[in-house]
Formats: sequence, structure tokens, C-alpha cells
Amino acid sequence: MAQVRGRDEVTDTQKANYDGEYASNVTLRGDFLILVETVLAVLARRGVHDGK
Repeated sequence: MAQVRGRDEVTDTQKANYDGEYASNVTLRGDFLILVETVLAVLARRGVHDGK
């Protein structure tokens, strides 16, 4: 989930918390929403810092 919740803008601890949240709540619907949010984040280049 970190890829749609800030990517380069969140700390490693926050990324680990997102991973734990995801692992505790795995659903097909949730995976689909993450996929859609990921595509939108990539297209908008949201949360990416050049050079990182």
C-alpha cells in the first residue's frame, strides 16, 4: 500500500505499517483498489521525487 500512500514521501516505518495493515486485511476488492490507485499514482507521478 505504500506505493499509493506516499511512496518516497513516507518513512520506512510508515511503509512497514502499511505492509502490516495490508497483510491483516487481504481481500480481492482491496487488491483491486490498490491496483487502480497505483495506476493513478504512477500516471500522476504522485509521491515520486526525481533522483531517489
